[in-house]
Amino acid sequence: MKTMLVNFNSPYHVDIARKMMTDDSICVSTIVGDYPTEMYSDPIFSGVQKLDAHHFRMLSTMRRMVPQMEYVLSGYDIIKYRELEILFLENSDRFSFIPISVRDRRELYYLLLSYFFNHFLRNKYDCVVFRGVPHMGFDNVIYAIAKNLEIPIFMVEQTLIDGRSIIVEDYENWYTIPEDFLSNTTMDEVIKKIDSEILNKVIGENRELKAIKREQYYTNQYYGGKMLEGNKPDARILKLLMKVPGKLKKLFLTGQSRERYFSSCILNEISNKWIYLILRHFYNKKIKKTQKYYNQNSSIVNKDGNYVFFALHLQPEKNTAPLGGVFDDQLLAIEILSNSIPQGWSLYVKEHPVQFNSKRTNNYHYRSIDFYKRIKSMKNVKLVSMEDSHEEIMLHARATSTVTGTTAWQGLLNGIPAIVFGNKWFTACSSVYRVQSVSDCKNAIEKIVHSKKE
Repeated sequence: MKTMLVNFNSPYHVDIARKMMTDDSICVSTIVGDYPTEMYSDPIFSGVQKLDAHHFRMLSTMRRMVPQMEYVLSGYDIIKYRELEILFLENSDRFSFIPISVRDRRELYYLLLSYFFNHFLRNKYDCVVFRGVPHMGFDNVIYAIAKNLEIPIFMVEQTLIDGRSIIVEDYENWYTIPEDFLSNTTMDEVIKKIDSEILNKVIGENRELKAIKREQYYTNQYYGGKMLEGNKPDARILKLLMKVPGKLKKLFLTGQSRERYFSSCILNEISNKWIYLILRHFYNKKIKKTQKYYNQNSSIVNKDGNYVFFALHLQPEKNTAPLGGVFDDQLLAIEILSNSIPQGWSLYVKEHPVQFNSKRTNNYHYRSIDFYKRIKSMKNVKLVSMEDSHEEIMLHARATSTVTGTTAWQGLLNGIPAIVFGNKWFTACSSVYRVQSVSDCKNAIEKIVHSKKE
């Protein structure tokens, strides 16, 4: 079985790749992605074709790689993949700190579409295996072409249960639990059917609320100020550079980073570490102003009232694009909730603490003061202080809400129903209500109001 592996660059997935290489029924012929060192050094991968994902994010490189292709894309092809084009343009913000034109980004997309279309026609793969849901642009192109050519697709999607993954074939259509599944079975009988190792991990996770504790750690590390101090060295570097004589300054500004191109600037093709630090300085100024506005306009939750808790996603991440679909714009979801909750209820919206991380320059285009002003302007909606306990807010909510985030899963483990807007492995649970409109949301809330906490 001729197989392509995509983005297998974590130790967990590299180990899976090694096991696949030793299986006589599988022929791993191509690996696409950013490779960890062990993939280059391990002899088991020596005969495998490696396609460096680094090249697929650079317009100048792709122009050289696609000089003349055997198959030329037609207008019909472009129309067929129109949804992919929208997703690609949406995701490309994470790689272009300095905004670049839609025309240039679309040219890169067309070049990738042409390159991989021809690659698939030449190589005749029997299946393509992804490390989870594709969300880096080039891998979305691979996914869409393989799906259109009816080549079997498998995604090794890790769950929140330690060491456990599920195999997904289509992230737009996750597995659905039948309505009558175990309907006449008691909770004790259900528990007896679950593998004891998995059960212990789930219960342990519920008791310790690992994900929430991890978020509290992020709050202390990033929001608490330790990471935000990173902007001070940048400012000093800028001042020093301004004092450097012209010839020496030119020498500084031509020094190349050993990491080649910084991920948040790769579409800008910026590899110079000094230029990157200057850009990061401007990012830090923006993020500090944005964070200050958020702090001044957020408050502690009234946990005695009726409310829905909406936890904003860190962006960019795959949980919103592509899994969130149109709700990658989280303002759409908040607006639907705002117009759906009963009179007297509140909608509390809390930011993800890592969104204010001064070193995550990929975040640059995803938050602004205007973003929070929009939220504040919606009826019954309040921003939540970063100092308020995520766990306590969740445990006292009538429902949690998110696009596809872990807050929904943690709430479910504590008997709190969830309203979600996107696709994730836990959306098949009976206490999860997937909504797309005000009508859907009102129906979900009505069911939640009349349901008992289990």
